[in-house]
Amino acid sequence: MPKTSYFYHGLLTKYIRVEKGWRYARVTLHKNGTVKGVLIGGQEQPIGQYPEGQYQVKTYVGSNPVYRSVGNDPVEAVRQWRLTQLAMSNPDLEIQSPVRGAKTIAEWGREFLAKKDLEPHRSRHTMEKYKGIVEAVTKQFGQKTAEALTETDVLRYHKSLRERGLSDRTAANNYITLVTFLRFCKVDVNSLLPRETRKKLSRYVKKEVDIYTTGEIDKLIDASSEYYGLVWYFLYKTGFRMQEAMYLEWPDVDFTTNTVSVHSKPALGFEPKDSEERSVPLINGLGDKLREWRTRNPTTRFVFGTRSDLPNFHWLENLKDAATKAGLNREACRLHMFRATYCTTALRSGLDLPTVQRLMGHSDLASTMRYLKPQTNEDVRDRLNTAFMV
Repeated sequence: MPKTSYFYHGLLTKYIRVEKGWRYARVTLHKNGTVKGVLIGGQEQPIGQYPEGQYQVKTYVGSNPVYRSVGNDPVEAVRQWRLTQLAMSNPDLEIQSPVRGAKTIAEWGREFLAKKDLEPHRSRHTMEKYKGIVEAVTKQFGQKTAEALTETDVLRYHKSLRERGLSDRTAANNYITLVTFLRFCKVDVNSLLPRETRKKLSRYVKKEVDIYTTGEIDKLIDASSEYYGLVWYFLYKTGFRMQEAMYLEWPDVDFTTNTVSVHSKPALGFEPKDSEERSVPLINGLGDKLREWRTRNPTTRFVFGTRSDLPNFHWLENLKDAATKAGLNREACRLHMFRATYCTTALRSGLDLPTVQRLMGHSDLASTMRYLKPQTNEDVRDRLNTAFMV
């Protein structure tokens, strides 16, 4: 085996979770050689504050840093680190290069999340999705190495999604995200899964878009508090996505031009889907309602914030409660249906597709065209009667 050339003696580190995500931190030792703490921003912190994560020996191959996991046990980690130093200090000792060895799925998962957390324009929603996928996969086969994964493992994971009651579409989206993660783990997905299996796991039936009737929206508003009634009305009249409205701040509302805008908010961890910032007109009295709401809440930052003036993440359960009070199907009522209703109504009004695409913040026309919901038979009959009058 060829000798490996190193430019730096091995450092003992630990992959730990800090406020900004997962990071490698250098380990400090007591005089007796046992683990004492880790260096965070140049300051030593007790190791007990960071129970999660594995110890890693950092070496360099050429000028490239390489991390090799040495487990969770601090005693064994120190032993492995000292063996590495011994091997590196002896130029005649042939050792195996610690280049990305047989890492477990759990180890790959921590690296994956750390990398995604550092990428620009990474929204909080997307990070939560990545974390959910990694946690689920780690729980199921986290101690396996990436090389040891089989087709059966992936099929078992997909089955667990269905057992949790996820829809076909959500399960398919989870599978697509899983593929992204597996490719990060250097797994050849095309070799791991036959083509027919890949097609089945990514396939789902595209159901017809559900929308509210005007009467249903009125019932939901009447069954809600003033606050939530205004939230439902806003979603219906703007087509905003749930998180776009949750993070809406008063500077985003322009009463001079009668528009409301979606802006990126990196400090809050919010990024518009597809990075599409946009402005939408305030229509049919919505501007007046917001002006009145602002008059009564003159010092708040968020338009629909909590009493502590923070984003409110409890809209769905309140919508379900309003549906129950209104005598509607609780399970059929969803927040996204306000957006679907706005888009369908805009298209039926005669607005052209590109304009509606811009208002919705869609990245392509195909996404907008999904909302070209056929009109009812009664509407169609009336239009045909008019068209064929002689």
